[in-house]
Amino acid sequence: MEATVNNWIKKLKERPNDPIVHFNTAVAYTKLYNFEKAIYHYEESLKLKPDLYNALANIGSIYSLLGDYKKAIKYYKRALEFNNTDAQTKYNLATANLNNKNYNDAKKIFIEIINENPDYIPAYNNLAFIYIKQNELDKAIETYKKIIALNPQELFINFNIALSYLKLGKQQKALDYAFKELKLNYKNQEIVALYIKLYGDSINNDPIKMISHLENLIKEYSLNSTYIDAAIGLLYYQINNLEKSKFYFISALDKDPTNAAALNNLGYINIIEQKYDIAEDYLKKALLYDDKHIQAYFNLADLYDLTNRLKEAIIIFEQLLKFYPELPAIYFNLGKLHYKLNNNDQAKNYFNKYLSRTKDNDEYYNEAVELLKKLKFLGQ
Repeated sequence: MEATVNNWIKKLKERPNDPIVHFNTAVAYTKLYNFEKAIYHYEESLKLKPDLYNALANIGSIYSLLGDYKKAIKYYKRALEFNNTDAQTKYNLATANLNNKNYNDAKKIFIEIINENPDYIPAYNNLAFIYIKQNELDKAIETYKKIIALNPQELFINFNIALSYLKLGKQQKALDYAFKELKLNYKNQEIVALYIKLYGDSINNDPIKMISHLENLIKEYSLNSTYIDAAIGLLYYQINNLEKSKFYFISALDKDPTNAAALNNLGYINIIEQKYDIAEDYLKKALLYDDKHIQAYFNLADLYDLTNRLKEAIIIFEQLLKFYPELPAIYFNLGKLHYKLNNNDQAKNYFNKYLSRTKDNDEYYNEAVELLKKLKFLGQ
C-alpha cells in the first residue's frame, strides 16, 4: 500500500493541479490510516474541483471514524448538496446524527431512506433504536416487525422486540419473541440468558419444570448450545443432583471447551466431592479462558486453603486484586490467610483495608473485627 501512495505522490509532481490525482492520493493515505494527509489531499482536490462530492463524503467518513460527528455531518451535508441521490452518504449522515445524539434529525433521514428504499434493513434497525431512545416502544416494535417481514431470519430482531415488550411490562409477549430468537440464535449467551429468565419467571423459577422444559427444547429443536447445557447443569446443581449437573457441564464443554462458567462450576463440584486435583485442573482452565472470572479465583483459592496450600491461595487473591482492587472480600480473605500463617502485620493491613471498603452489614465484617481484636490491632 505504501508503494501505491508513492506512485500517486510521483504523479502529483507531474500533475499537481489534477484533482483526481489528489483524490486518489487521499484514498491511498486513508487505507494506510494516515488520516491527516488523507484529509489534506481531499481538501486539495476540492480546491481544484469544489463539486467533487466523493471527496466531501470521504472526509465525512474519516471524521465519523475519528468520532468527530459534528464535522462528519458538515461534510456529508456538503456532499449531498452536489448529489442528493447518493444513498450511502445519506445513510452515513443519518448515522452520524444518531451517533451525535441528534435523534430527531437522524430519524427524519432514516424515514426518508426507508421511503426511497423500503427493503433497506439497516435503516429500519437504526430507526427502531431511535424510537427506543425516545421511549416510543410501540413504534420501535412496529419497526422491528417490518424487518422480520423483510427477513424472518434476521438475528437479534426478535430479541429487541422481546426487550421492548419487557419494558412495556408485557411479559408473555416478551417470552414469545425471546423464544423466536432462541430458535434462531441459540448459540448466543445473551439470548439464552434472556429466554431462561423470562421462562423462569413464568413458572416461578421452579428448577424441575425448567429442566424438563429445556431438555424438551433440545430434543424438539436440536438446540446444540453450550449455554443451554450449562444452564441445565446449574439447575441440576440447584436440586443437588451433582451427577446430572456434571453431565451437562461436560456436555457444554464438548460444544465449547472455552466455556469458563462450565469449567468453574465443574471445578466447584469436584471441590465438594473432594476431588481436588480434578477441581484444580478445571479452575485453572477457567482462568486460562477468562482471566477475570471472579468465582474461579475464589474457588481456586478456597481449594488451596482446604489443602493447606495457603501461600498459593494468597497468590491467587493477589492476582485477582489487580483486576478488582476495590472488592472488599479479596482483602478479607488475604487478611485471613495471612492470619493463618501468623503474618500478623500483613493480616492487620488487609483487615483494615477490608473494613475501609465495606459496611457493618457485610457477611465478613464481624469476623474481621474479631480477628483484629485477637491480634490486638483494633484502633491502632
